[in-house]
Amino acid sequence: MNLYDIILQSASSALELQRDDGSMPPGWNGPYHQQETPVRNTAHWLITFLKAYEITEDRKYKDAAKKCVEYLLSNEARPMNATFWHRKAEKKDKCNGLIGQAWTIEALSIAEEKLGLKECKEIAEEIFFLHPFNEKCGLWKRVDIDGKILDFDYVFNHQLWFAASASMIENREIDDSINVFMDKLTENMRTDETGLIHHFLLPDCNTKTKIYSFLINVYLLKKGKKFNQILQEGYQAFNFYALALLKKKFPFHSFWDTNLFTSSLNHITLQSYYKYLENNRYGSPYNPAGFENAFAIHVFSDKFEESESLISEWASWQIKKHFDFEEKMMKKNTEDPVTLSARIYEATRLPDIPIKI
Repeated sequence: MNLYDIILQSASSALELQRDDGSMPPGWNGPYHQQETPVRNTAHWLITFLKAYEITEDRKYKDAAKKCVEYLLSNEARPMNATFWHRKAEKKDKCNGLIGQAWTIEALSIAEEKLGLKECKEIAEEIFFLHPFNEKCGLWKRVDIDGKILDFDYVFNHQLWFAASASMIENREIDDSINVFMDKLTENMRTDETGLIHHFLLPDCNTKTKIYSFLINVYLLKKGKKFNQILQEGYQAFNFYALALLKKKFPFHSFWDTNLFTSSLNHITLQSYYKYLENNRYGSPYNPAGFENAFAIHVFSDKFEESESLISEWASWQIKKHFDFEEKMMKKNTEDPVTLSARIYEATRLPDIPIKI
């Protein structure tokens, strides 16, 4: 069995779940248990349907993808004509920080490329430019669904994914901002001595960010070292998937030659990484680390010996742990089977590698 067989099984099963308005069932943001709107998973399945159409040329997948686009461009997805409505959780922004918008920009950019829908690019650009970018800090601010500008998103992977998704939009002004963001990675991307990427940003580019950084440090001390280790190990591969996307767009940026990048990439080869990832609720049951590590190795293959076998091993590991071959969805051993099933889309950028079950 090859990877594309798994993708096609998932896409075929997902066709039965699509609603009349084109939306796909929402989940609850994995281990965070925050009720989501259909926007996120509709964006994820849009990418998978397009890949299924590319593989088979079966019109049903193209039609399903177009229906996903119709929903994402609807008033329900953007009820106040600002950012996309991702989250219904109390005391949280409704945009789901930068990450919610990143996932939608990602899907719209691929839809524009594969379906030639100019409106998808126009909306993706509009969403990007709604978010103020501070060049001194090298960071974007969040914008809620009513257009209100909020503070910076202090979660590192959110900033990283916003840059990576926006890099798919062909726009020179956007590229200029992303280049500044990447220039600042040596200041904003923090790691421990093993290369493990810290989850939260601690910028000191102005007085307000210094105060917030202090509060984050207090929060981390309260949560404890073990919690922080588990959280960060669970997101290491997710960070590297985004870094791989940036590498594809900006292959000659100086960041790729830094010790910071090399040490963080090497972290995924450590025995301690496998140990922390094995039963990590933030890893494969939510962030499909098997696909994410496989894609990182695929893009940075010159950094690994026997990269082809490693790619197959990581993808197979993800499938064995979580794919339900009866229901043909990636929904086993997870707190949020609806969302994990939709995240099969992360495998669509991999070659059709053999899957060992």
